[in-house]
Parts: sequence; structure tokens; C-alpha cells
Amino acid sequence: MAVVFLTTATAEFLALQSGLARPYWEVNITVSGTAATWSGILGQAYEANNDLISIGTIDREKSITISSTDKIVAGDITLQLNNASGIYSPLNSTSGIFYNKDWFNSIVKVWSGFYSTSGTALVLQNGTFVLEELELNSRNGTAYFRCKDKLTYALDQYVGLPGSSGTANARMWTGTYSAAAIITDLLSGLSLTGGDYDITAGNTDFSNLSVSGQTYGVTLGKVVAASDGFIYVDNFGKIRFKTTTSNFGGTRPTWSIGISGTILQNKYTIDVKNLKNIVAVRYDSTLASYNSSENTATVPKGSTFLASNALIQTRAQAQTFTSRNLSDFSTPVSFLEIDNLWMPAVELGDYFDVTDPNMWLSGTLSRTYEVYKIRSSITQCKQTFYLREASIGAKFGYLSDTATDANSVIYTGAWSSGFGFLSYDTGTAAYPGFDAATGETPVHSGGNNNAIDNSGAPNTSIEQPFVLG
Repeated sequence: MAVVFLTTATAEFLALQSGLARPYWEVNITVSGTAATWSGILGQAYEANNDLISIGTIDREKSITISSTDKIVAGDITLQLNNASGIYSPLNSTSGIFYNKDWFNSIVKVWSGFYSTSGTALVLQNGTFVLEELELNSRNGTAYFRCKDKLTYALDQYVGLPGSSGTANARMWTGTYSAAAIITDLLSGLSLTGGDYDITAGNTDFSNLSVSGQTYGVTLGKVVAASDGFIYVDNFGKIRFKTTTSNFGGTRPTWSIGISGTILQNKYTIDVKNLKNIVAVRYDSTLASYNSSENTATVPKGSTFLASNALIQTRAQAQTFTSRNLSDFSTPVSFLEIDNLWMPAVELGDYFDVTDPNMWLSGTLSRTYEVYKIRSSITQCKQTFYLREASIGAKFGYLSDTATDANSVIYTGAWSSGFGFLSYDTGTAAYPGFDAATGETPVHSGGNNNAIDNSGAPNTSIEQPFVLG
């Protein structure tokens, strides 16, 4: 069987997924040791070369509820294999793959996808795991591999543990650093490379930050919470950091699914525990400062949520944290749990447009939901998607006159994706909007005033004044 290991879902892969093509999966392992490195396949769908009896569910999640906004989640998996030949017995000196090898932390990769019409399998990665426990059962002739996401060990290490004197060796960033720079520095300090993470530039800066006595996972979560963003581990075992503001108009894959299509079962819930009328945070290095946001219009059933984050340094950061979370949780939010056919191209943070007339999720009552957790049952070729009603706010427009300030409408960088900008240049007043440039009359040149490179939809220009509803 020829297998193509993809790094992203291609058009051909998406066509196979939407056409409900025959599913395919593969699990392989790399074992390093003093004698040699061994790599091989543990199992393939429908193939004779298959020792896998079962593959446990793979859970991937990004924090979505208010009580988990400062956590990063890495999953695990259990494999059951046929060991009748003794190949997975560490004492098997003849054919054992673990014999005379330091097999702890062997790398296990899970791939899934579809058969193409040419007979080739196209697959995407469903995670990179390390083997931490091996259990053999002689009566049943089976072996169990218990594996953790490869990032778990790194995230469980401590930042700034006490030295021999008993005083904490604080990790310090002297000067001003962006959230992205601090997160990148923390991850590189764990011997992770650029291939292990994808960090979007944030819009929060930290001044003379000091951290000690907590794990890398906790530290990263609190940096992210202070930066008005979220962090998660994707399909490939890569850490991703995104800013919350990317919700507003940013490009995300949107999948349309329906009860007459791929949905096996749909469950709709609204939980009062997530309804908040006050969101507060204690902050600064001693947690002595306090900030809160309150919605007096919220029904009395709303409760107070109080967080503590010593990495929030300024009142502005604290206000951003409380006001944004209050906006998300001051009105009832619905959740969906969807048992669905195989859609391995779906990623955390993607949007779903769901049609289910039995729940009135169609027509004018349709809703957009964000994927915050995916439970994959590889051998059953099905997934459970956990979704939260998406908070997609209105876009903002900015009006400026370059006659007053030549730099007044220079907005660059991806943060402005999804925002509308309207500039007015007195030198070309007959042609308001972005389209003022040399050679303007009588045909618009297409040039953007003042080097604006993001507007409306990401990386597209707005040629004329507009109204966004």
C-alpha cells in the first residue's frame, strides 16, 4: 500500500473526505537505543501487516470554558497489540523491537485519512506520542502501549526551581518583550524547535517579567491568559498560540454539516454554570491589584468568576481579560456534542455551520459553533466534536484624515484582519477610500493609502466606502 503523508489537507484529501471515501489509518513507531534505531509499522487498516487490536480514543482540546482559560491540554492514547510472536517483549533477544534499547519515550505517530481512486492512501497526522508504559499479558498474548503526547513531559517541567541555597532561580526577561517572544523563549528552553510550535504575534507586551516555581505548562497558560489569547496542541503535536482578536473576521475553516449528511447524533445543551455576571482578576506579581467587570443586565442566575494571574502586569491587561470574558459568558451559551463520521481534516478552532431541523439549527435560527475538543476513534472511523456557540462580534470602522496626520491611518499586521478602514486624503478627495494613488483619474489604481495592507477580509482591499451590519 502506497501511503502519502500530508502536512496539510490538500484539495484531493478534502474531496475524499466530503465524498465519504473509504477510510484508512496507520500507526508507526521509532525506537532508539544503544544497539540500533528501529522504525516500523504497528498496524495499518485492512492490511495483513497489522498487530493492532484496538486504538484508544485520542482527545485534543483547547480551553473554552471560563474556568480553563489559562490551561494548555496535551492528550494521551493506549494501544492494544497482538504479541503472540513476542515481538514487543523487551527480553526477546531474537526478534524483540525493544531488546537492548532505551525504549522509554519511543515515538509513536498516528495517521488517518482515505484511500484515493488510484489506490494510494492520503493521510494526516493525528498526534505524536511517547511510549511511557509497556504491559504484557502472557495469557492473552497481548501488549499494551500507554503513551502521552510528546509535549506533556516538557510542559510538566518547572520554571525557576530553588537552587542549592533554597532561593528560587527566577526566570527573568529584563526589558520589554512581546507575548510571542516570551512564549517562544520558554518553548526553546525546553529544547523544542520551530517545528514544534506555531506562535502568532500577540499584541501584549511585558516589562521585566519574572517567573519561578511553576511548570512550563502553567506559565504558558498564564502568559496566554494575560495576552488575551489561547493555546493548544494540534493534530501534529505542535503547540499553537493565537490571539483572541483573530476571532473577529479572521479566516478559519468553516465546515457545513447536517443531520442528513455526516452527523450520527447531535446533543444540544446550555449550562448555567458558565453564565457569569461578574468577572474579576487579582493580578501583578503579588496579586495585590484587583480588576472586575460587571454586567448588571445579566439574570440573577449569573455567578462571579475570580481568577488570579501574577503575570498580568497592568490595569489595561486586567481590564481586557475581565471585559472580554464577561462578554463571552454574560449571556447563555449553547454547546453541541456531535457524533460524526470521519472528518480528520477538522482542527481545533475551526467553525461549524450545523443544520439540524430537529433542534431548529437551520434557516434564520442557524448558529455558528467553534470546535474546542475532538475525540477521535481511529479504528471505528468516527469522531465526536465538542463545540461552543461562537462569539463573533461586529467589525469596527476607522475614519481618518491624512491632512491632519500623515501617519493616522497606517495599520499593518494581521491584527487588523476583519476590521474596516476608511481614509480620506484631501489630495484626492474626489476618490475617497483606499484607492488614492498616482494615476488615479479617471480609473482607480488599486493602491492603498498609507501602506494599509489588511482590511475587510484578510489581505484584501476595500475600494469604496462601505457599511458593515
